[in-house]
Amino acid sequence: YHFHRADVAIAASYRSYGIGQEGHGYRWQLGEQRIGLEVFKFLFDYNGFMPFIGLSLGTAHQRFEARDSEASGEHGTVGESAWSPAFGLVFGWDIRPSASDWFYLRTNLRLFWTGGSGVQAFDLRNRHLEVNFIQMVIYPERIAKLKHIHP
Repeated sequence: YHFHRADVAIAASYRSYGIGQEGHGYRWQLGEQRIGLEVFKFLFDYNGFMPFIGLSLGTAHQRFEARDSEASGEHGTVGESAWSPAFGLVFGWDIRPSASDWFYLRTNLRLFWTGGSGVQAFDLRNRHLEVNFIQMVIYPERIAKLKHIHP
């Protein structure tokens, strides 16, 4: 949600990603899901280029699984998962041709830290940097208002 007069935004974020490898009867996977709430303030408007900075608070679920297809019984699969808090800094910029357009282009970066126990197989309790290069931000309320202006 964007508070127009204060030029402050509140956003929910969800990200899920994973990596893994498989070969010679052995497979491992490492994944993480994050959900958070972000609050950020736009700093100034430089001809439609609008940088912002804010805070993020959420949680991260990390999981690790390794499977050896040649091993039998309980030795064949090893897994671990953990929940931990995640907090950080979000910053970036919007490209806004005008203040009333129904969409903007946004680039944001998130520098965040996860705490708690984490998955011990891989130490994920450190800081991470995410880059979302170009996102399209759509304001459905503004689309509805356009229909009333231009029938």
